[in-house]
Amino acid sequence: MHTSLASKRQGNFLVLEDQEVKHLKVKRLKVGDKLLVIWDGALFLCKLEKIDRVKALCRIIRELETKEPPVKVTIYQAIPVELKTMDTIVQKCTEIGVDRIVPLITQRSFQDVRTIEKKLPRWEKIVRESMKQSKRPKALTIERAINLRDIPPPREVGIVLDNFLADTPIRDIKANHEVEVVVGPEGGFAKDEVSLLKERGYIPVILEGYTYRTETATIVAAGFLINSAGF
Repeated sequence: MHTSLASKRQGNFLVLEDQEVKHLKVKRLKVGDKLLVIWDGALFLCKLEKIDRVKALCRIIRELETKEPPVKVTIYQAIPVELKTMDTIVQKCTEIGVDRIVPLITQRSFQDVRTIEKKLPRWEKIVRESMKQSKRPKALTIERAINLRDIPPPREVGIVLDNFLADTPIRDIKANHEVEVVVGPEGGFAKDEVSLLKERGYIPVILEGYTYRTETATIVAAGFLINSAGF
């Protein structure tokens, strides 16, 4: 069933505008058809009541029950030198149920802050499209980039993926409510960066298997943490 993002609510109707209307037309939806609509952190089953060139009205039939991930996962993602890789990371983290991503500048990461800032609207667009695909009602938050030296201590449990020096497997990590995951760039963190993270309270852990690309490590770690908590 097609899923759209509403721009506002009017009584028992959800309003679709601009690109969302174009998508309805591409999918050839017509008045009377049912669709799913995301609005204000909730997912609704709706009936298309009216559509014109720029706006569509969807009557709410009922709100659908959705599950929230059992733990809030924050990814501190060292920005890949191949910046386009962030598109994949953002898309997959949205599908998995990651709560937020904080782009991280490290010694071996992409460094140009102005270019990173310009990418934020694109990444937010990817979040919206991935929400529709995965039927996720609440958006993943993408924050402004920070330097690794400014990373705060974890609020509950924090880990750093370090397949070079760590010996604690990720399966040994338990979190009741929140977990923050620091993911390095291709080539990993410098030793002094790992030392700083350990001083801040992050536990170095290993993902078993072979050598992962940074985007693979992020996806595997996030998926494991959320699913092992009983999502």
